[in-house]
Amino acid sequence: MAGAQVDPGSHGVTCDLPSIFVQEVRVLGNNSYYLTFIKTYSAEAQTLAQVTGVNADFILAWTAMESGWGVGLVGDQIQSKVAQANDNFLGLTTQDWVGANAAYCAPGASLGYACFNLWALGTQGSLSIVPSVWSALHSGGGRYLNAILQAQAQPGATTASVATALANAGFNSVDEDNGVIYGNKVAGSDTVIQARKNCPQ
Repeated sequence: MAGAQVDPGSHGVTCDLPSIFVQEVRVLGNNSYYLTFIKTYSAEAQTLAQVTGVNADFILAWTAMESGWGVGLVGDQIQSKVAQANDNFLGLTTQDWVGANAAYCAPGASLGYACFNLWALGTQGSLSIVPSVWSALHSGGGRYLNAILQAQAQPGATTASVATALANAGFNSVDEDNGVIYGNKVAGSDTVIQARKNCPQ
């Protein structure tokens, strides 16, 4: 690709972001969405890691997978706006999660999903992965936080094994695969992130 900026540590993946960012733009698949998500939320993932002990790369991959890179991207189609409409990057349903409040659901919020923060009402900041991640880790007596931390502490722990443990703790419905599919999905997002995390910000 003429003029593409390739970072030596990114395994040949283009680091270019289109100058005009529109939904129809595709650069090596959905590179523009990937790069934007990484640039926008990496610092928040680091902050969450410092206060929870959960690996920052895991947090970034987990939220990327669950939110469809923040825009509901599934394959090449935008299928959900939960992250943008509800400030909910983990697809948390109901308002029973710590910090969720139906009063935060602005017009256009996705029904059936928890709403976080007041950004949608124009009174506080912008989209953030922090409220929904903090909620998921601290709801239910910290069940999901404990599952992640225990899995991370295992010798040879991987993104897939940690996400599998999270699913088995009840975060995602587990069928006959014992959380393996969920683990592989989060690991897939991590692979995308690792190939691009050294791109210039």
